Amino acid sequence: MMALAQQVGSGQSCPRQMQFLSLSGSGRHPRIGVEILMLDFLRHPGQEDDMPDSVYKVIELVGTSNDSWEKAAANAVEQAAKSLRDLRIAEVVKLDMQLDDKGKVEAYRAKLNVSFKFEGS
Repeated sequence: MMALAQQVGSGQSCPRQMQFLSLSGSGRHPRIGVEILMLDFLRHPGQEDDMPDSVYKVIELVGTSNDSWEKAAANAVEQAAKSLRDLRIAEVVKLDMQLDDKGKVEAYRAKLNVSFKFEGS
């Protein structure tokens, strides 16, 4: 593990993939150490596959489901995908439930912030 840390730290070329470094010293007890995720594109700035400058729009959606919050969130994303292109991130902001007058759950609701690449004029 130390050899990998030295190789990555030395600026040597590495395969186009993510690399993990362990700070636990021995690498034998991965749960004890802290893992650092080093994305390869951060090590190779200026190459042609770097993400170009872009603008993303964020919208707020509320999905509902009679079954679960997970399905409610998925419903919102699936519906958005029908009319929006290049969806990037869906962040769950709030979870709540719609209740009837006796307190029984009628629907699960998930509020999401969804981002997509902005192609405005």
